[in-house]
Amino acid sequence: MVKKIIQTILLCIPIALAIGFISVKFFFMKKTLAETGIFWWQISVVVIITLVITIGFSFGLWHLYKWNRRYFYLALAVLVILPRLTWILCFKTEPTSDFYLYHLIASYRADGNDWSTLYKQNLLNYAPFFTHILYFSTVLSWVYSFTGNSAIAGQLFNIVLTFIGALFFFKACYQIFKLPIAVIATTIFNLWPSYLMYSTLIGTEPLFMCLFAISLYIWVRLNESKPGIFLSIFFALTLIAMNFISPLAAVILIACILTSLIVKWEWRSFWRKYLPVLALCMLLFVGATFVNKILYPFPTASNFTGYSLYVGSNEKTAGQWSKNDMAYFWSLYKKDTPDLEKINTAMAKKGEERLRNIIAEGHLAAFIGDKLKLYGDESYGYQWNVYNNAPQLYHYSTFLLMVSNIVASLMLLLTVAGFIIAIIRQKMKQVYIFALMEVGFTISGMLVEVQGRYHVPLLFVYSVLASFALWHLIEWIPKRRKRSLSH
Repeated sequence: MVKKIIQTILLCIPIALAIGFISVKFFFMKKTLAETGIFWWQISVVVIITLVITIGFSFGLWHLYKWNRRYFYLALAVLVILPRLTWILCFKTEPTSDFYLYHLIASYRADGNDWSTLYKQNLLNYAPFFTHILYFSTVLSWVYSFTGNSAIAGQLFNIVLTFIGALFFFKACYQIFKLPIAVIATTIFNLWPSYLMYSTLIGTEPLFMCLFAISLYIWVRLNESKPGIFLSIFFALTLIAMNFISPLAAVILIACILTSLIVKWEWRSFWRKYLPVLALCMLLFVGATFVNKILYPFPTASNFTGYSLYVGSNEKTAGQWSKNDMAYFWSLYKKDTPDLEKINTAMAKKGEERLRNIIAEGHLAAFIGDKLKLYGDESYGYQWNVYNNAPQLYHYSTFLLMVSNIVASLMLLLTVAGFIIAIIRQKMKQVYIFALMEVGFTISGMLVEVQGRYHVPLLFVYSVLASFALWHLIEWIPKRRKRSLSH
């Protein structure tokens, strides 16, 4: 009895927090829509079209899966690839900023240039500090070595990664939920407007999301199976690979471990499954500097948390990147290049000072609110395409931003409904890991530099919970009709 009460409390807390965070994000998104002057009839039209497309495609995919799985996977590939391929053919972009750096380094590496040469020629820019640039550029260079150094090859590579991610996301969802929920969730994720636009660029997110989906699938298999060392090692290696691309793997690892502990409540099998995972992850997370020394013949930083904390604690910019903060980084980078850890230490101290000042002045709540608004911003798909030299998109800005914000608002609303339905129907264990991820990713996002694209990992959460709500509503309507007819 005591165990049941403790378990229920531990299940309820993250779900309640997740509902709270998503509700605040929905409030800010609704406010953004109101400020743009969009009419209610426009919102209604977009909502109806979104629901029709989502349910229509999902219904078709569901029946395809039951009829012939090969045709299902082919249809899923078309659903992912065709709209993205159409987008890059209609709206040609050129890599800029970090996207250009990925492309540049990958091109030089594909041409056979060694790391020492690139470093001495100052072609790596700030990549030795932000080592995810080096890792992603390495992966991209493998692609370029086969296709040639064309930016469109990098874009197509990301589209393929998006399909692989969608495939494993579907498989993971199908292991946790019914087939219809898995199909609807996959459809929502694939057609999410902002991410559909953004995933056509040469960014790190498609690779991260692909690895995220694979890790989720392996975790489900690991949870359902008897303790096996190979699955545990494979799960750990996937998380480690993710961490080299983005330092968010720890959030996923913690969510998976807590879910396995609290939902399963089987301590003996837990340690057998997760001790190898924890040991490998801790070894390589902590030993990142050693790994970098082996791979790169120049000084590198083990992480960039000091920089992220410094930029993320700028009250004037609400935690966004600014020229002044970047100028301070460059002043340290040029002075302390041989010892990059000094830069992290110096910027972390300055960041802590900023946070103390914010707290002392009583601005913390307002500051977090501003950051949460920016973190949930859905204009990133459009904005980053424009930033990557696609000015022709200006002509469609009103339409693209309207659709992005309305669809995201609808999905957030359905996500909240999904959590509430899970509580009512006593399905909290099924959605628990997604509640932990919402809480974990959002809190971690509030501690560092904030951008709208940084909430991309949460699209899995929103897609799953929105599909959970939609399916239960679809099931509920016919049952209610039958009851009313019987009376």
